[in-house]
Amino acid sequence: MFLILTRILLWILVGAIVYLALTQWLSDKWKAWLGTFVIVFIAVASFYNPNYWCVPYLWEIIAFFLKPLGISLTLIAVVLSKIDDECKKKRGKSLLIVAFSILILCSIPILAYQLAAVTEGEVIRLIRERAEIVKHPISKTADAIVLIGQGTTEANLPYRPQIQLTDSADRITYTAQIYHQQTQARNGHPPFVIVSAGPRRNIKQLESNPEIEAEDIRELLLLMGVPPSQIILETEGENLRTIALEVKEILQDLGIASEPIMLVTSALQMRRTALTFTGVELNVISRPTDFYTIQPDAEPGLQLTVINFIPSAKALALTTRVVEEYYASIYYFLRGWTTPIVL
Repeated sequence: MFLILTRILLWILVGAIVYLALTQWLSDKWKAWLGTFVIVFIAVASFYNPNYWCVPYLWEIIAFFLKPLGISLTLIAVVLSKIDDECKKKRGKSLLIVAFSILILCSIPILAYQLAAVTEGEVIRLIRERAEIVKHPISKTADAIVLIGQGTTEANLPYRPQIQLTDSADRITYTAQIYHQQTQARNGHPPFVIVSAGPRRNIKQLESNPEIEAEDIRELLLLMGVPPSQIILETEGENLRTIALEVKEILQDLGIASEPIMLVTSALQMRRTALTFTGVELNVISRPTDFYTIQPDAEPGLQLTVINFIPSAKALALTTRVVEEYYASIYYFLRGWTTPIVL
């Protein structure tokens, strides 16, 4: 009951924020009400059928205005619309200062780093708390390793003779490392490796022969010593919820659905991912990687220099990733796909 009430209050808060934002931009209240209705309608439609083809594109458009760059550009657009009105120039100046401040603060590397460190540190804290709650070490072995691999490799283009990796490709190498460690820990009995990555996004493909990213990841795992008999591809999941359901079905077919699985993904999204898998009654052991930051108790620590305080596009991109993850976590909570429990 508490969770349901919390979700209702969050929905009311989201609607109120949208309305207030639109009233600042649109002069007529009826336009603000209409805009609020359209946005809320899209949100409800996405909840009814989140996998419908147009929903991701609509959400990308809406989400842009909630990110640091989108907020700043929107405020600047509002200022420009009021620049000819003498009575509104003072208010426009204040909005311009806010837009400038958001861009500057979100682009400072040390602030972006600290924001990411909080999110990534939360994963480490939850893992430690779980170990304390159960009063014994979390299982060190698992029957399967699940790799969330979407976005770890680039598209195969004619001028690329090799599989090209992205900045999150260490998920693949870490998965291979865990596989060999688990094989040794299980006395030569290797775990299964389930690779989740479907057709490449934003790439024009033939419907009869789509380019499946999981197949490229499989090739890399083979080169790293993982035998083909232990690799299983999951290519149907379109978001973490559907991926979790597909993985559960695979584990049921293997007869190990109740056994521990090791979950490999980036540290930024590990909490949401693990909660989603736990929500479909899977026994998850979190194995985060892709860390953007050094944890506070790590040695050696971060060396502060002047460069850390100079705004950069890279820092803005990192801040945006963290903000996107916060929004995604709120969405998954509102959908009932996650609950605030210790992993």
